[in-house]
Amino acid sequence: METDSVTAPGIHDAILIVGPDFDLLTRMSDLLADQERLVLTAQDTGGGRQLLERRPCMLVIVDVELLGTAGLEFIQEVRELSPLADVVALAGQGKLASAVHALKLGAADYLTKPVLDEEFQIVIRRRLDLRRLIDENRSLKETVELLSLCREIASHIEFEPLGATALRILMSIAAAKSGVVLFREDHDRVFRIFAVNGMTKKEGKIVADHVAEKDAAFQKSLPIVSWMDVAELRLPNADGPVLLIPLRLEGKEWTLVALGFDPESALPREKKEQIRVLSRQIALSLNNALRYERLRDLAFVDDLTGLYNMRYLDRFADTEMKRASRHGYPVSFLFVDLDFFKQVNDRFGHLVGSRLLISVGQELRNAVRDIDAIVRYGGDEFILILINTPTQGAKQVAERIRRCVQDRPFLAELGIERARDVRLSASIGVATFPDHARDKETIIRLADEAMYHAKTASRNAIYVASPAGVPAREMQSLLIP
Repeated sequence: METDSVTAPGIHDAILIVGPDFDLLTRMSDLLADQERLVLTAQDTGGGRQLLERRPCMLVIVDVELLGTAGLEFIQEVRELSPLADVVALAGQGKLASAVHALKLGAADYLTKPVLDEEFQIVIRRRLDLRRLIDENRSLKETVELLSLCREIASHIEFEPLGATALRILMSIAAAKSGVVLFREDHDRVFRIFAVNGMTKKEGKIVADHVAEKDAAFQKSLPIVSWMDVAELRLPNADGPVLLIPLRLEGKEWTLVALGFDPESALPREKKEQIRVLSRQIALSLNNALRYERLRDLAFVDDLTGLYNMRYLDRFADTEMKRASRHGYPVSFLFVDLDFFKQVNDRFGHLVGSRLLISVGQELRNAVRDIDAIVRYGGDEFILILINTPTQGAKQVAERIRRCVQDRPFLAELGIERARDVRLSASIGVATFPDHARDKETIIRLADEAMYHAKTASRNAIYVASPAGVPAREMQSLLIP
């Protein structure tokens, strides 16, 4: 299907939407009606290609979730058929990899499905506003150059590479000697350093601390591009004025880019204008990075308990065991299984069972430090990863958990009065890197086997794994009440 709306402004003002979902195409076309632009739609990339060959567009929206590889390839074709067009990719919430790929191929932005009307309109309006800012009073060559820089910035979706690229581009345009990109959330008084150039991270930390002291004044008084007197703030390797670029993001977060110059430096008006345009793109890309980080975090969180899930286990265990290997400290794994949990589900229903798991998850959080990780392994099984904790320390943590599960009247707290004959307890297995094994799979297997041994022997017990290679039946029991 190929359709046009009734409005037909300038030749580069058209918006093209490409995707097989007819209802979604219709809804998005309706949402774009107030933009007074020609809206074109195509249900496949072939139709989209034909429309672009007939009429260049300023914005192309591509459903990469439903079009798959063809949609990603089409983004590359847009660069050739309509070089001035911005691309917005539509990705599934569980398929962020396609959004990342789209950005790397040249998309300027992305939305995750299901797309809310308000969110769609905000993103599209921002893209059109930025494009309008780029087009104002510029030659075609200048427009192409700025769009190219905007796309280079937009191609990054993770904070550190995004910060490094943005800082490099801004310093190049401004001919700055040094620079730093700082990020802070409103609830946090400490700035994170995303990127430094022309200085060390230690020097960047000094700048961050100085900015934090004057934080409120900076946020209230700074326009989009502001020169600051050298007495107020000085950057390493730059004895002259400092250019401050504050970027307020969608939520309560904000970013500050600081560029340092030689004493005799002056920034021409046209350079300031270019920096102002690029700063808008940097802010948009930082918002994307924030959304990506939060969606990625959600992908690692168990929906029921709010604990981490199996996907996070793989990443966290690999990272921490490599770090422990480098620095020479132990990492212990606890495999926790709730005894008699099936009886709770069978007698009182799965809703009560789910509420019970949430309560147990809260107790597990209370039993460990913030640096440790708690993973819901599946059903009523949990894995705890204890950083820089030898076997003896892990046994103490396990005993705290065992006693808590045994002593706390979980079911009574949930209003189940007829549950006195159901005795909830926990069987726990302990295995430690590198004492028992040096790879993640073996460590988890040994902790699981130790837990199983506790469960079959007596329940409500803690067993410690023997060194790898020794049969599970030779494990020694510990702290059985």
